Amino acid sequence: PASEVQAREEEIRNSCREQAIQEIKLVVAVNTFGEAEKLTVTEEDFEKEISSLVSQTGMQAELIAQYFAQEQNRSNAVDRIYRTKTIAALMAKVKTKDVELKDDDAEAK
Repeated sequence: PASEVQAREEEIRNSCREQAIQEIKLVVAVNTFGEAEKLTVTEEDFEKEISSLVSQTGMQAELIAQYFAQEQNRSNAVDRIYRTKTIAALMAKVKTKDVELKDDDAEAK
């Protein structure tokens, strides 16, 4: 019935809205940290990305370079490299502590 469809549609919209908000917050946090650390994507980073793709895919470096010569493809790669570098820098600064869970704690999760 129509009321059930509308209710489900509203539920899906709310879920998608919350997910989008969380993703935007994550992007803003990563970018803010990257800017504070003055992180950039260098040509060396880009060459490492190409080498990595060559070893992962077996494609020739020239073909991958041609792909990245297109502005949109290069821009997407730069964004990905920047996020990877930023998250790596953030993880290097984060202090973690291993905690052993008791059986009661494990069951609660």
